[in-house]
Amino acid sequence: MSGQIYISYRREESRWSARSLHYRLSRDFDSRQIFMDIDNITLGADFVQVIEAMVAKCDVLIAVIGNNWLTTKDDYGDRRLDNPQDFVRMEIATALKREIRVIPILLDGARMPRPVDLPDDLKPLVRRNALRITDTSFEGDCQRLAGTIRRVLENAAMPTPTPAPSSTPAPAPGATASSNPVFYKTRGWEFHQGKDYDKAISDYAEAIRLDPTYAVAYNNRRRPISTKRNTSVTPGRSNRRTTSVEQI
Repeated sequence: MSGQIYISYRREESRWSARSLHYRLSRDFDSRQIFMDIDNITLGADFVQVIEAMVAKCDVLIAVIGNNWLTTKDDYGDRRLDNPQDFVRMEIATALKREIRVIPILLDGARMPRPVDLPDDLKPLVRRNALRITDTSFEGDCQRLAGTIRRVLENAAMPTPTPAPSSTPAPAPGATASSNPVFYKTRGWEFHQGKDYDKAISDYAEAIRLDPTYAVAYNNRRRPISTKRNTSVTPGRSNRRTTSVEQI
């Protein structure tokens, strides 16, 4: 199963809990699908752009919240969440803005923060249904989390339906086919429907090149790649696959 999972956490309070969660989820998903630490940002790179690009590629963001998540302070005595460049704030805010599935995980009896306690770009977080994980029910809690993530990834692997050409929004003034990622995403979908998978992959790749944060193009590109791979491995067999959805 393809798809990306991003674990957001505060190292000061949740490092070991986050690593335990990563280890447990690796039993259900390829560890290469689970991203947890931004330690390899190139010197001189804009870390805001790097974080936004990494989060934009994920299908699920797990927000690990401990008892001090809301009140943790920096070396100057200021609350970290009040800093727009706080890594945790940027990760979650980016996912919320891009309508990526955000799953709050409450540890050690932590409670969901109130809207009044959050900066504006994090206020939508309080409307996300949270999962409480405890040491006494860790295995069962993680099974429920894995089941939810599995369904999200299965849905993300399905191509996003594209409106008919007559209802497709027109490019912005001055935009051309060569500079408009929506054009390539739309044409890629048409090639995909016509089973011209190489051209579909090429157009999705061009859409991503023009807009590296284009999550829909990333999601749609996985389908023709997967179809080609299955066809090449089992020539002559049907490409239909049956998936089962685990109920929580």
